[in-house]
Amino acid sequence: MKKFKNILSLVLTILLIFTGSCSYIDGFGEDPNNAGDAPTTSIMSAAMMGYDVSLTVQDAWYAAVWTQQLTGQAIQWIGINNYDVTSSSFDWEPEYYGCLTQCNLAIEKLQADENRIGVGIMTVIQAHMYGHVAALWGDVPFSAALQFTEGITNPTYDNQLSVYEGVQELLDEAIVDLGSGIGSDLDADLFYDGDVTKWIEVAHTLKARYYLHVKDYANAITNAEQGISSDENSLRFPHTLGIQLQDMNLWHSFLTIDRPGDIGARDANLAKLLDVNQPMYRGNAKTDESNRFAFYYTAPTNAGDVDYDINTSDEGIFARTASDELLTFSENQLILAEAHLRKDAPDANAALEVLNSVRQALSNRFGENLYQDYALEDFAPSGIAGIAGATTEEALLFEVTEEKYACLFGNIEAFNDLTRTKNLIGLTPKLGNQIPERYLLPEEETNANSNAPNPIPGLFDITAVNQIPL
Repeated sequence: MKKFKNILSLVLTILLIFTGSCSYIDGFGEDPNNAGDAPTTSIMSAAMMGYDVSLTVQDAWYAAVWTQQLTGQAIQWIGINNYDVTSSSFDWEPEYYGCLTQCNLAIEKLQADENRIGVGIMTVIQAHMYGHVAALWGDVPFSAALQFTEGITNPTYDNQLSVYEGVQELLDEAIVDLGSGIGSDLDADLFYDGDVTKWIEVAHTLKARYYLHVKDYANAITNAEQGISSDENSLRFPHTLGIQLQDMNLWHSFLTIDRPGDIGARDANLAKLLDVNQPMYRGNAKTDESNRFAFYYTAPTNAGDVDYDINTSDEGIFARTASDELLTFSENQLILAEAHLRKDAPDANAALEVLNSVRQALSNRFGENLYQDYALEDFAPSGIAGIAGATTEEALLFEVTEEKYACLFGNIEAFNDLTRTKNLIGLTPKLGNQIPERYLLPEEETNANSNAPNPIPGLFDITAVNQIPL
């Protein structure tokens, strides 16, 4: 693994790294043992920017293409679209060095200042990042990760399920610290300006997400009920000015400036689900997807064609000033709905109530009454959202899963859902008969770390967490 050279250069590195480079990750790692000192607020802000980068660039692009929300259309992205990747196609330096190293440094300084609220915020981000890498890569460095001062340069790999347990412990610690009332000077909080209540909600939503991954539905429900309580409380990273090399949305920069045309939306599955002119349109008498479609995509010249593109205009999802949605109210509610349907004693009425809260939020966002409340009878085989041969509960579960797929446009969790649910939404693989199950361990890691798994897991090898029965 590479290491950071200078902590003070990180902010500029994160802002510049994805321009003019083929890999968009080159040069991320330098030596943290040679880092100069920096104010705590600067390190916290750097960690938060690294957090955003990790969740909105290369990993997110792969996820969007492999979930067929978008399409790889040029140069190497044609191969990626068809699962033609190698270990050199992947990198986790943004996670381990762009974010986690900075979290560790910030936590050390915050602990020295007895700022427990600040420690709690950094620990939430730290937990999210470890959960993120474990979900995508399986067994990963966790307990021995980034311990350079202890002389650990080849960290051992922790079992994926033990990483999930460690993530839950970190989130529990974060909730205690956030609730301590001890801390101040949180101007570095780029998300919530130090609003402790909102960070506690984020921690609970993350707990619910990772309990859902391991099929612990009771704990997923308990935590989702304490999770992000409104769309306004969703975790969003702001891009205020939209100026390239400063704070432009990185999706916008990639799609319109850095590599225009590499990724588009031609024949994208999600576009066809939202397009009223397609036979697979998911709308019905209570659901009008026209405004959400227009927010996500640009329509083909001829109605019924599939030559879609991505809406990067100032009114689109990837506008230059668009905020990145990292963790949302909709995800929290749909976790809750799914868990109600999958628990030992399924509760369709509770799931429906939660689904309707998401539909109300969608109407608030895209237009009044575009998403009217469903009733249970709508999911009967003869109902407007029913499925032939399926029970009411099965059709409702499908709706919850497909709605989450639509809500998580551009979010890596859409890929985790696809693998976790055994492709419940029914995507047709672009090549062969399998959709990727995981990301490949980075070549740089497997070459340098003698503790890397041997044999190295393949793209279609199911991770331990996804082997747990639903």
